Amino acid sequence: MGLKNKSVTSVLDLSKREVLSIFREAEKVKNGKIKKIKKKIALLFFEPSTRTYFSFHSASTLLECDVIGFREPSSTSVKKGESLLD
Repeated sequence: MGLKNKSVTSVLDLSKREVLSIFREAEKVKNGKIKKIKKKIALLFFEPSTRTYFSFHSASTLLECDVIGFREPSSTSVKKGESLLD
């Protein structure tokens, strides 16, 4: 599949085949055929929103994801003009 070490910033970064593969894996988890999947999610908030950030963070934690990211773009290189893709 090739997604194991692939960085994805948009669903447009995925082929139809990759998306269908994700759904097949999700079905296995739902049916109990796969017990534990290591998941990492990045929460990147470019606008201040405490409630939204913590809602997403809480949902990610409930899904047993490792959460990385930031809440304040001023603490990133965005203020120097770099983009998310940089």
